[in-house]
Amino acid sequence: MANGDDSGSTTLPTEDNNGRLVRLEGMMTNLAGVIQNLQQQMLQTPPPPPPPPAGIEIPPPPPPPPVIPRQGGEPNVKEFLKLKPPTFSGGMDARIVKSWISALEKIFKVMRCNDQQKVGLATYQLQGEAERWWEIIEPQNQGINWRQFLELFKGKYLPQSVQDAKSTEFQQLKQHGFMTIAAYEAEFTNLAEYAPHIVADENKKARKFEDGLKYEIGKVVRPMRLPTYADVVDRALLVEQEIEESRRFTENRKRQNSGIGNKNGGGASKRPYTGSTNNGRQGGDRRERVPRCQTCGKEHFGTCRSTITCYGCGRQGHYKSECPNLPSGVNAVPISKTTTVGKPNTRVQGKAFALVPGDPRNNENVVAGNMLLCSLLAYVLIDSGSSHSFVSSKFSMKLPTQPEPLGFELLVSQPMSSSTICTTVHRDCDLRFGDICLFVNLIPLEMSHFDVILGMDWLSANHVSIDCANKSVIIKSPDCEFCFKGIFQDMKH
Repeated sequence: MANGDDSGSTTLPTEDNNGRLVRLEGMMTNLAGVIQNLQQQMLQTPPPPPPPPAGIEIPPPPPPPPVIPRQGGEPNVKEFLKLKPPTFSGGMDARIVKSWISALEKIFKVMRCNDQQKVGLATYQLQGEAERWWEIIEPQNQGINWRQFLELFKGKYLPQSVQDAKSTEFQQLKQHGFMTIAAYEAEFTNLAEYAPHIVADENKKARKFEDGLKYEIGKVVRPMRLPTYADVVDRALLVEQEIEESRRFTENRKRQNSGIGNKNGGGASKRPYTGSTNNGRQGGDRRERVPRCQTCGKEHFGTCRSTITCYGCGRQGHYKSECPNLPSGVNAVPISKTTTVGKPNTRVQGKAFALVPGDPRNNENVVAGNMLLCSLLAYVLIDSGSSHSFVSSKFSMKLPTQPEPLGFELLVSQPMSSSTICTTVHRDCDLRFGDICLFVNLIPLEMSHFDVILGMDWLSANHVSIDCANKSVIIKSPDCEFCFKGIFQDMKH
């Protein structure tokens, strides 16, 4: 019993200890599996991005380019046709050939086709004569790539002779007629690829574009020597817009003047009276009776000349521009009174003052300066001693208007030259003083030193006052009053 008691008191519960160890090992194994699963999930799932700062919106990322799937590495013809590729039926039109190739290459880029697939899809779009051409040469060109196909295709429908012709067309390209800057630029861009050596850099491209501009646009843009092609195109568009606005302004002004004339005088012209209307009464042309003047008792229209005082000689009955008593050198040559009034070849007296070196009037009684006449810079003399307004024969060749018959013969004398007979006139030429646009009828005359002489016909019609002391003129239009400060230039001008 004693041994049994002693052995019972010293025996360990081995079964319970082994069970706990087994359970502990199982728990460790399960924990290791959980940790391994968590690690795998962390590797597979990227961490979320940090939130943006408050008040700042982050734009969404751009969508990826569309990719059309292919089955088995072959091109998907259905998806290709959904993109509406153009067909080609033949012909050597360079624009059609270039447009067809460019459209297909855009589709190939979206579909991510390789060279073999590009050739297959491109030849699928050939029709008519082009399809028959490919059927003939296809057996000898099996397995060619896209570059080789383009060489064959261009050799057939865009041969070197056509490209040379386009290169020549580009070299001779000019803006002509009613072609706008936008149309000229589009044609320039289409043809430039056929002559890359001419537009090798920005400077050459800009100079080539300038050379083809219309004269009235090129003369403004060319001196600027703009460095880039885009700058030249932009400035040419602005100049074209300014010219168009000026043209519309001139046309509107002419229509307004025409409307005023119709209201005031039934459309009668404001030009000086140059002949009798007796001939007009023949052939059934009925005109109103000429009224009898209450002042002088004679029949005439307008202001009675008997009350007019000449500023030149002080006598009544005529204007200074018609005065026969002015000093020699500024008068018109006297015309015989035996000429018949009213005939087409009637001669009318006139005078023009042309500056000559050494004349004291050069610095005293005239105003001269630079003005814009029909958008052309002209050296202009403003002189009340001239009966009419004149333009030099050389400068008249630059005017956009064509000379018209004057309706009579104007005999004009100038100092240091013989008398001249003038028979033509440029009507309604626009003359700009700042923002004011006035119109003038200019008679071509052989003269030097000045491009234009503005005489009494224009001065009186526009209510112009001359301040000889200050070398300026005051122009009073219905809307505003404008002062033009003149200059005097050397006779070598």
